[in-house]
Amino acid sequence: MEYDNYEKAKKIVKKKKKFYHHLKSYVIVNGIFMVFMFLEGELWDWMPVALFWGMGLLFHYVNTFGLPGSNVLSKEWEDEEIEREYHRLSGGSSPKRSKRREDDTLELKDIQRSYRESDLV
Repeated sequence: MEYDNYEKAKKIVKKKKKFYHHLKSYVIVNGIFMVFMFLEGELWDWMPVALFWGMGLLFHYVNTFGLPGSNVLSKEWEDEEIEREYHRLSGGSSPKRSKRREDDTLELKDIQRSYRESDLV
């Protein structure tokens, strides 16, 4: 269980790292092109590329961190949706509730036999 959590955390950190590399590339490349375009006097030629790349960067951000200011697309939201869908598909039991704890015991009353031992073959 602990290993699974470590692997999940490692995957999340790797995803964040990729986003920050993407952001760094965006800032450096667009900064260089802005300077060149400014020196040539044609600043607006690079704007469509920067705009569409920025939109891609925005989607990458939402995919990595979720929507800012809301719980949508976050890890908690994903866990809740998985539990809700599992509950819907399995007809009532959720994966978190179906796990038994060691201290869960079922108390049953003793069954009274309605037969005699001599009746058995």
